[in-house]
Amino acid sequence: MAQYPIGHIADHYGRRPIIIGTMILSSLLSIAFTISSDMPYLVLLTLFFLLTAFSSPTYALGVSQATDYIEKRDFVAASSGLLFIWGLGSSVGPFTAGLLMVPLGPNGLFQFLAAGFAVVALFALYRVFRRRAKSAAEQSNYVAVPVGQGAVGAPELDPRGEAVSHGPSPAVKEGFVE
Repeated sequence: MAQYPIGHIADHYGRRPIIIGTMILSSLLSIAFTISSDMPYLVLLTLFFLLTAFSSPTYALGVSQATDYIEKRDFVAASSGLLFIWGLGSSVGPFTAGLLMVPLGPNGLFQFLAAGFAVVALFALYRVFRRRAKSAAEQSNYVAVPVGQGAVGAPELDPRGEAVSHGPSPAVKEGFVE
């Protein structure tokens, strides 16, 4: 639900400021969970809603930022790299958070999230000073990417890419599959 307004804002005001802003807000919201463990249920629910609203568009914003700087012919390779990094983080992140929760308790999860969001915000801020941002007119359009989207068919579903017709697989050519 939050991807569309955040993506629209990123299309008009630039990707990096929105990435930095959403990561800072996500970090602050994560810290809010560690402040008090006896918050009313409605407050916790509101904080969870806001945290997921600001952190869920992270992958889509990253893909949009990356596609602003690559050629159309490189979309598949870039998507593969981004999905690999996303998968690596999806594997290492929960393991690391679990290790931190042993000495820190349940608050360790939110401390880990706050640190992770802060690292992404700092990296994006660093990149602001290393490379000129594209203007809104130079950027590609934002495409919302569901959090659970896998690699199968993802490059073909991106409307910014060029259609590529694939020939028969080598297995068919060699007579292994009919």
